[in-house]
Amino acid sequence: MFLSPFNFILSSLCLFLLIFLATLPRSPTPESVCKIMGSEIDTKSIEPVRNAVSLFGDKSDQKKYQTARSKSECEKEFEELTKELANCKVQLEAKHAAHMQSLLKLEHNQKMINELSTLLKKSDLERNKNMNECSDCKALKDELESKVKEMADQNLETAKVRDQLSHVLSELKATQRELLNKETKLVAARDLELNALKNAKQMESALEAEKEQKEELLQQVKELNEVIYDSKLAAIEFEKEKLAILSEKDEKIELATKATAQLEQQLKDMRKHVEMLQGLQNQPMDKSTLVGSLPLEPMQANETLVMELKERKTMDQSVYIERLEMELSKLKQELTIAKEERNSLNITTESLKSELHETKAALNMNKESDIEAQVEIALLKSQLQEHRLAHKNGHVTEVSKADRSKAEAEEQNSENNNDSVTSKSLVEKRNEVQGSVGEVGRFSELALMKRELENALVKISELRARAEQALSRAEFAENAKAALEDKIRRHREHRQRRRAALTALREESTPKPFSPSTSYGTPGTYQPLGKVLNMKM
Repeated sequence: MFLSPFNFILSSLCLFLLIFLATLPRSPTPESVCKIMGSEIDTKSIEPVRNAVSLFGDKSDQKKYQTARSKSECEKEFEELTKELANCKVQLEAKHAAHMQSLLKLEHNQKMINELSTLLKKSDLERNKNMNECSDCKALKDELESKVKEMADQNLETAKVRDQLSHVLSELKATQRELLNKETKLVAARDLELNALKNAKQMESALEAEKEQKEELLQQVKELNEVIYDSKLAAIEFEKEKLAILSEKDEKIELATKATAQLEQQLKDMRKHVEMLQGLQNQPMDKSTLVGSLPLEPMQANETLVMELKERKTMDQSVYIERLEMELSKLKQELTIAKEERNSLNITTESLKSELHETKAALNMNKESDIEAQVEIALLKSQLQEHRLAHKNGHVTEVSKADRSKAEAEEQNSENNNDSVTSKSLVEKRNEVQGSVGEVGRFSELALMKRELENALVKISELRARAEQALSRAEFAENAKAALEDKIRRHREHRQRRRAALTALREESTPKPFSPSTSYGTPGTYQPLGKVLNMKM
């Protein structure tokens, strides 16, 4: 088939374009380049070339099947093709410029890729290092967790020990309070003992004074015995004289009674005569006065004699009774004083007995509490020793591990300048410092606990010494009490002997009752008063 020149030109242009496109170097697509560069490129200038290629291909296919066309259409198509060729040239130039730009960008991208590959290698190396560091950190974390668990266990143990120590301290405080109360009681007991000793001294002084008084009283009793003996002799002589005088007076009284009886009979007779002579008027008055005065004289004499005798008896008895009453009053006063002293001594002895019983019971309680405190202190000492050993072993291991972790952290800090690593090391250092501070605090607490235990032991020893002193004082008080009881018993025996002696002296010194003569009761013949008095009618 014969081709027209226009079609030949078109076909040649198409071949030229295809050859040109084939000769172009293969380069990545714009989309891949955009993805690599991370930026977008304008592809609008290439789109008309693509459309032209597609149109030329379609037209060539149509021209194969079409045999002839009109010249006008060919001219129009030629003009259009010239225009399209011009456009294609422009587009080719734009494509060439874009291709050059893409080449430059590819070179730049290759440089960037090389840099990024180096950075990736560096990052891989750093990642490996970081992985190794992470594994080391995990190991350290595990070790720290184990340490934290151990510290938690130790904290629990220390908390238990603190609870036990607080319980022990509370018990120690309670024992201290009890000991203070017992000290106050012991002080009160000492005061009571001192008061008892003072009272004993006062009693001794009083007993000495009583002894002196007793000696003086014995001397007075001896003098009184001598005086009583002399008075007895004088009384015997006086009684003899008195009996003689009384016998004489009794004789006189008998005579006077006889005379009074006779006079009474005479008076009766005279009254009878007077009654008979009342009728007589010439009887003189002198005889009647004499007869009235005669019976009065013997009655007055009898009364005077009886009064004298009674006065003598009452005088003798009153003097003796006054003496005895004086002695009785003195003895009663001495008895009241002795009773008061005995009552006071009984009260003091009872109070001392009660105080001794209380002190013995308190000492027994103190002994029991001291034994319990010693057992608890021994247990606490054993627990503290075990805790110290465990704490020392744990502290040594922790210190070695801490030194190792510090060395590793320093090496990592020298190798890596990252902020994360430095922050981790700082956190670890802070934790270690806090742990060391906590350990120092624990050691200080243990030292304080040791001091408290030592102080408690010293106080317990002091209390034991005080308890022994109290026991010795109680024994001394018991001995003093026994001595006082012996003195009181001797004093009572001496008083009983004295009373017996006084009763014997009283029995000996009591006068015999006066027995008047039986002449009053014996009937006899009475002489007239006139004969006795030699009176003349």
